[in-house]
Amino acid sequence: LLYAQAALAGVLTIAGAIFSRRDIQDSTSLQRHIELLWMGIGATILAGLIIMIIRERAHEPETPKQATYRVDATEKSWRANLKRFKKSVQVPWFRRFLIVCTLFLSVDLAMPFYAIHAASLHAHNHRSLAAFIIAASLGMIIGGILMPRIAKRSVRAVYIVSAIIACIAGVIAVYINMASQTPSAEAHAIVFVLLSMAELGSYNARSLYVVGETTDAERPYFIAVLSTVLGVLGVLLALILGVLAHVQGAVWPIWCLFALTVVAGLGARMLSQPNRHDDATNLGDAAASTS
Repeated sequence: LLYAQAALAGVLTIAGAIFSRRDIQDSTSLQRHIELLWMGIGATILAGLIIMIIRERAHEPETPKQATYRVDATEKSWRANLKRFKKSVQVPWFRRFLIVCTLFLSVDLAMPFYAIHAASLHAHNHRSLAAFIIAASLGMIIGGILMPRIAKRSVRAVYIVSAIIACIAGVIAVYINMASQTPSAEAHAIVFVLLSMAELGSYNARSLYVVGETTDAERPYFIAVLSTVLGVLGVLLALILGVLAHVQGAVWPIWCLFALTVVAGLGARMLSQPNRHDDATNLGDAAASTS
């Protein structure tokens, strides 16, 4: 369902990009960007309204399974939350997973820096923006078809394939930067097709792995910890790469992202197939064993 949703979103985005390309082709560059932004805002508002009318189906009680974390809803102080955070990183599977997700920030945060690099080469081509949007959407469609087949083998394989695809996108971008003649925007769009596939694989693999390793009760807390840590580290990484792009040029962040992605692909090998019983030890037990 995750991948089908992404593929459908890609189809709708391509339709919107083709329509806007034809409808606003006589506008100035600034007007074209503003109109595309308003289209995105309108789509977001429509999505919010549709979500409001959706009603969740009542879940049946979960079959008791061995959990890695027992949620204690009575403790809500910041000290209790900090204590639970410390315990969560002591769970072996989550610690390994957190490291891998941190490395894959090089894929999750790559799109803006590749877009800056593309803009530095194709800023005066009024067709480039629509071409890149269509390319990224096409990558979502291809990824939505390809990644589920890889996920049937293992979530780890999805991570590794996503890293390989992102590395290929990096190599192409660097080659374009070093080429004596700048290729067309359509040729550069191949980078965005590959990068969108890699980003889709990385994001959905993260969700699938957490679902596979956790019970319904513990899942919200592990997701919260993961999102918080990745959010903080993502801001720091984006800041560093942004400063690097400003000082050294748009291609330098791509070199750094490429190197991090290589490490991420190798690091993904430390993940085991999701199994709630692999490291099934309660967080309280994990804390006790380290005290």
